[in-house]
Amino acid sequence: MGNCMMPTHYAIGICMANVQRSATYEAVLMYELNQTTNAPFFLEIEGAGANADNIRLEKISLDGKLRMIDAGLHYDVLREELKQPAKYIVEKCGKMLKPLYKKEMSRKDLQIIDILYHETRPIVIGLHVAYRNLALQQAGIPKGFMPGMLRQFKCHKGGINLLLPVDEKVLALVQQQTKGRTDCVIRPYGDLVGKPLLEDDLMGGFEAAKRQVQYFMDTRKKALEEMFKLLGSG
Repeated sequence: MGNCMMPTHYAIGICMANVQRSATYEAVLMYELNQTTNAPFFLEIEGAGANADNIRLEKISLDGKLRMIDAGLHYDVLREELKQPAKYIVEKCGKMLKPLYKKEMSRKDLQIIDILYHETRPIVIGLHVAYRNLALQQAGIPKGFMPGMLRQFKCHKGGINLLLPVDEKVLALVQQQTKGRTDCVIRPYGDLVGKPLLEDDLMGGFEAAKRQVQYFMDTRKKALEEMFKLLGSG
């Protein structure tokens, strides 16, 4: 890809958790970049999550915990003795919480939510990783390009960071996290390639994983072309 005097820039696809969308971005774009022999500079492709550390440490919003518990019910992965408490919590709280709802909940309810989230999170995430990797393999991405998960987004030093949030919520969080930095260029991935943004689909299962893989497979060449243009002009 060039000589050692070439600069290194970074193109970081960012979702919330770095489990599905940004990880799929990394696998597909890394594979495509590996086929490129005339790149004008070193380009590092990376997927990351704007909220990955908080998800791993179980410090996310109440709404996020309830969505994960609901996903556990949807995929039927909860232990039998936890299914009824999970159904009770989801039905009582609803799928859309008001910002002040937490103040109206009992301490017992909050403890139940924490227990259920702790039980559900690794199972649902593991299921999504399995769906993601299978969809990538079916699309022809070799196993060597399979990404990890739950990598927290951080800017790199020594080059330009092209930050590519995949939806509006992630965009807002990335803007907040990089405020005041001069080495970051933020461009929603959908804007980069002229496609709609890629929304989260926690309940979509394998079909959602295939759609996400196809989204990046369809846009990978355009994405690299635009990355080189954008970073090369900086």
